[in-house]
Amino acid sequence: MMQTEKGNIFNETQMNELKVIRNMIATGKPIAEIAARWKSFLGDVRSNLAKTEIQGATKDAKVLVEKYIASLEIALDRDDAQLANVELQEVLQKTQSTYQILSNNLKLLHDTELSIIRKIGS
Repeated sequence: MMQTEKGNIFNETQMNELKVIRNMIATGKPIAEIAARWKSFLGDVRSNLAKTEIQGATKDAKVLVEKYIASLEIALDRDDAQLANVELQEVLQKTQSTYQILSNNLKLLHDTELSIIRKIGS
């Protein structure tokens, strides 16, 4: 929890939202869901930062929060790239598996047709 000498920077709702976002990343939720939740969270935090004081925090604390938000954005971008790679690999594996199944079925069909033609010819 982020704190200053005068109190908490994030309210309880914002802290819970951060936990939810972290859990979404950890469990591999779709990037679009995470990004939407993240944008909503940032909007809430930034609206609080626009106020003169955040629960008694000083202007130094506002700078600290902005830096913290920037570091979270960088981490989320890195996680987005990793999740996108994982999703791409899964799609490629499923595509490859589908082509393999299709290829096996076509080969079986071809072998069956060939067998029928050979029996007719003999």
